[in-house]
Amino acid sequence: MHELGERFDVALCFGVLHRVTDPIRLLGALVDVLAPGGEIVLETYGSHLPADASAIEVHEPRDVYARDGFVYWGFSAEGLRRLARIAGFGEVEVVDELEIDRHPRILALLRSAG
Repeated sequence: MHELGERFDVALCFGVLHRVTDPIRLLGALVDVLAPGGEIVLETYGSHLPADASAIEVHEPRDVYARDGFVYWGFSAEGLRRLARIAGFGEVEVVDELEIDRHPRILALLRSAG
């Protein structure tokens, strides 16, 4: 997105973070396109780990859905916060942790540091 030469106040990232092999790289690309004070509205797979665990579940292909081999990660709230800070976000607000189709999900706002 750097080639667009644009910055965004708000960007949406739904259902993608748990499907990429390098979630820190994706988060870094997202923070790079934000205007100062901008934020990402993010939805991703959660975890069955405690919310304060600084860990990430690693899924084998088809663990989550029998016909879907591209769900790699399940994030605890604290694991997501730490990854986002590593990627350069200033603040991470976990808005909700919910379950959809018996799978944990996280809805969060990731705000740029500047």
